[in-house]
Amino acid sequence: MFRSAAVLFGAASYFIALATFLGIAGMSTANPIVLYVMLFIYNGAALLLYVILQIFLVLNTLNDLWPIGKALLLF
Repeated sequence: MFRSAAVLFGAASYFIALATFLGIAGMSTANPIVLYVMLFIYNGAALLLYVILQIFLVLNTLNDLWPIGKALLLF
């Protein structure tokens, strides 16, 4: 399920980037707001979701806070 969703969003990102570059499907190169939303807001939301799910995994499955502290030291 997650792989198919990743492939779907990857294909959507590719189509939006290509449509913006070529100026088709109602997207223009002069105002690429849809491309910016897809590249920045969607990826930021996906990163935030990933971090939240990793913290949930560590706290509920591992019952150890060491991985969270080690990850914070890397940043």
